[in-house]
Amino acid sequence: MKSGSPLNCNEIHIRKSIISELPTLADLRWALCSDDEETEQPIDKAHFTEQFLKKEMELDAMGNLINFVAEKNAELIGVISLILVNKIPSPYGINGCWGYVTNVYVRPAYRNNGVGKKLLNFVKDQAVANKCELLVVWPSDRSYPFYKRAGFKSEEREQDPLVLVL
Repeated sequence: MKSGSPLNCNEIHIRKSIISELPTLADLRWALCSDDEETEQPIDKAHFTEQFLKKEMELDAMGNLINFVAEKNAELIGVISLILVNKIPSPYGINGCWGYVTNVYVRPAYRNNGVGKKLLNFVKDQAVANKCELLVVWPSDRSYPFYKRAGFKSEEREQDPLVLVL
């Protein structure tokens, strides 16, 4: 598919990924981190893939990572990950949680056709189903407008996440 060609989003199926798709998810993550260009990375791709698979299996076993994929004609064309963070019980809520949205990527040939929006809307629905209070994302400069259009906000001091770089 050529970039910019219209895509019928009804042909795109969004679903939870399965374990056998982890190697493809590793490829998508590699593409996200290399910005779709073959650039020199700090580690080689085979080592990255091996470590990615190992870490994904660990996170999957903990039960708080959910990967969702966009699929068209049996090809994975996009991914989005949701990490559920359980809150410590309080008198106001025993089972509270919030979600961290990360690893959002759509193959270049399918961008600007609503695939990312469809992935994000699916994750929003999943977060509601999991009773998440809020979703957090740390967008790149390029993706910032995408999240703003989807309703993510950066409020004044009380709502902004504070970060300690270690």
